[in-house]
Amino acid sequence: MAMFVACILLKMSEGSVHAMNIFINPGHALGGEPDPGAVNRELGIRECDIAMTIGSLVANYLELAGDEARLLQSDNLMGEAWGPCVVEEANRWPADLFVSIHCNAFDGIFILQQ
Repeated sequence: MAMFVACILLKMSEGSVHAMNIFINPGHALGGEPDPGAVNRELGIRECDIAMTIGSLVANYLELAGDEARLLQSDNLMGEAWGPCVVEEANRWPADLFVSIHCNAFDGIFILQQ
C-alpha cells in the first residue's frame, strides 16, 4: 500500500507568506538514454518512467496548491554528462526547494518479519 502525504509549502519573506518555487528532478535520463535507472525487464518497467510520472503528478498537485513547480529529467546532475545540468537549472530559477525522485529495486523475495 502506498501513502502520499501532501502539504502546501510556503516561505516567509519580510513578514509575508509566499508560495515556494519547487524544482523537481525525476531521476535518471529522459527516455532512459543513457541511464534508465532500475529496470524490470520482465514487465518492461523502467525507473526513469515511474519517476517522471510521479514527478509530473507532484508538480501538478503543488501548482494546484498555489506553489510553483519546475520539472527537469536529465542524467546530468552536476555538469558531469551531456544535457541540461539539473543543479544549475534549479539554482538559476531560483528554487527554494529541490526534490529528486528515485525508486529502489531489488532482485529477490521480500519477507516482512514481525
